[in-house]
Amino acid sequence: MKRLKAVEIKPDGSLVVVGGRNAQGKTSVLDSIAMALGGEKMLPGKPIREGEDKARVVLELDGTGLVVTRTFTPKGSYLKVENAAGATVKSPQAMLDQLVGKLSFDPLEFSRMDRKTQLETLKNLVGLDFAGQDAEKKRLYDQRTESNREIKKLQANVGAMVKHEGAPAEEVSIAMLMESLRAAQAVQEANAEIRWNHDEAKRDHIRLCAQLAERIEEMRRLQAAVKALEKEIERSEAAVMHAAAQVTTIVEPDMAGLQNQLAGAEDINRKVRENQARSLALVGLRECQRGADALSVRIAEIDRQKAAALAAAKFPVEGLAFDESGVTYRGLPFDQASSAEQLRVSVGMGFALHRDLRVTLIRDGSLLDEGNLKLIADMAEAAGAQVWLERVGEGQECSVIIEDGAVKE
Repeated sequence: MKRLKAVEIKPDGSLVVVGGRNAQGKTSVLDSIAMALGGEKMLPGKPIREGEDKARVVLELDGTGLVVTRTFTPKGSYLKVENAAGATVKSPQAMLDQLVGKLSFDPLEFSRMDRKTQLETLKNLVGLDFAGQDAEKKRLYDQRTESNREIKKLQANVGAMVKHEGAPAEEVSIAMLMESLRAAQAVQEANAEIRWNHDEAKRDHIRLCAQLAERIEEMRRLQAAVKALEKEIERSEAAVMHAAAQVTTIVEPDMAGLQNQLAGAEDINRKVRENQARSLALVGLRECQRGADALSVRIAEIDRQKAAALAAAKFPVEGLAFDESGVTYRGLPFDQASSAEQLRVSVGMGFALHRDLRVTLIRDGSLLDEGNLKLIADMAEAAGAQVWLERVGEGQECSVIIEDGAVKE
């Protein structure tokens, strides 16, 4: 298969390090495991070794009693899975898909995922989905943002309004002032008529006195006229006294005061209207602020519920969690974790996602130092898993060394 001729490996321990120089076939060992378990999606363009017409991979899965055989021919591949009793399993690939997944073939894939994919993978693993709560929180947040925007608008509106100290609560009635002015004008006209009558009476008296003087010369001749005139004078004197009495009762209206009130009424009314508008604006501001405060309380409650759910969740690696922005490890974004921490989390995720068949393939083994190799071995042993790791070299850490397509003796 690929660069392999005939390889039989019986792994011992939780960590199997496949070593060797480049282009010797060590990658093909891990590819064989992936092709046998992963199906058509894991097959390369040419799975059969150059010069051969057939290839086969056989895997014995300890703990399950299953034997997986995938045979390759130029026409394609054939999969057979047998159980411990030797019976062939129906729908073998569907059964294998339930046992393994993408992270089993490359657990470090988790560390290379973008933040959104990491977050969704971890949520699905721990069974937490805050989509509804996050949507509600966003709706409330947007609503609160709109309320705060309205609050700022109302605050600016109220701040631009002038409060007139000393202005009355109600507007002055222009109509009533005009009526009072008309009444005062009527009184003024009546008073003018009284004065005119008084002046007219005085003029009549003067005229009559003049006539009397003229008639004295004619007294003897005009005695009768004199007596008549005396009576007329008596009547005239009574009229003068009556008119004089009316003059003493005249009360002049405060025309200047009414005119001043009328002139200032519109200014007072403007101030009253502005004060009333400001009072209404303050009421709206208080209502909007109460709404925003209520939204803040509801948002805080959603955050509390999410925090409680996260605290109760069982994560595959201690210190692993997530928030709205993505996966976190020990309180920091996952992509800020050290290489060793990302390795620990990624491998732990691979084990946790596939509890039925914990076989994991790591192809970047040459990048790992002795400390990380030990870390992976310890994690695999603790999880009851098996890690196959490809590494360039032939050091003592290698479980098996591939040379020219075969196991080096």
